[in-house]
Amino acid sequence: MKARFLDLADYTYNMVGPYGCYLRIYASSIIPRGTLRGAQNTVRNDYNAWLAARADGRLTKYHDIITEAGDYNTHPNDTIHPGPTPHAAMGAKVAAGMAPYVDPYFEARLAAEDPIKSHHQPAASP
Repeated sequence: MKARFLDLADYTYNMVGPYGCYLRIYASSIIPRGTLRGAQNTVRNDYNAWLAARADGRLTKYHDIITEAGDYNTHPNDTIHPGPTPHAAMGAKVAAGMAPYVDPYFEARLAAEDPIKSHHQPAASP
């Protein structure tokens, strides 16, 4: 999963979007589900931790939506898909986290960052 994410992130970082700005990369956590067991949950937790740590420098913003997803045992149709209320809560958290990125002054501050810390450049692969 990490290798595929890094391939896509590196590809995306080399694209220029609207107004000459580099594209940003955002991700949200993989939420718990009733069908995952043992090692699968370990992989999910490790991957979420890796995303939260900016995915080897490739991630612009991580949205941890696990709390908002709620208890999978209370999902209306199965233990995988949250119902309308958790979906609204997850969406609200992501929207609030994205708000600064649609502010042109915030974008200018990101563009003026030191290139070593810049979100535009992917980190070196280990």
